Amino acid sequence: MKLTDQLLQRRWPDVVNVHFSNHDVKGASGAPWVNVGLIPPNLEIESPYRMLLPRGLEGIHVAGKAISGTHDALPAIRMQSDLENLGAVAALAAATAARAGTTPRAIDVKALQARLAREGLVPADAPTRTLAPIRYTDEALELARPRARALQRRGRLRRLDRVYGG
Repeated sequence: MKLTDQLLQRRWPDVVNVHFSNHDVKGASGAPWVNVGLIPPNLEIESPYRMLLPRGLEGIHVAGKAISGTHDALPAIRMQSDLENLGAVAALAAATAARAGTTPRAIDVKALQARLAREGLVPADAPTRTLAPIRYTDEALELARPRARALQRRGRLRRLDRVYGG
């Protein structure tokens, strides 16, 4: 997971937890968003099951602060209650895999989501919802342009200009 995923409020077909937190950066940030002072607001952030499955390893879940996320994404998903819920998800998924005699990667994620939805950990429609990209119209993008210009006039976007060559 990346900070951009969080800022765009990305939804995942394999969601297994929903976090809600502020973005409490620890240490140096590698994200231009944060370096220019654009601190994200409190957001609901979905975590996909795949974040618990390390690449190249089978038969194991990774939970806690070791989940798959960048340094800039971790501050918003590292709160104690969220990590406890992810630990419970990993345990439930491991028990499911053991009962089925399969690996964690091969479990029925929709069935896991249905159980988590009954417990109130994920949206009720998680197992059945259809996700589609958000498409912005030219008009909506034009409405955002004056705000960006105002920030630029006040010097808030200079760093982004340097980073992206604008």
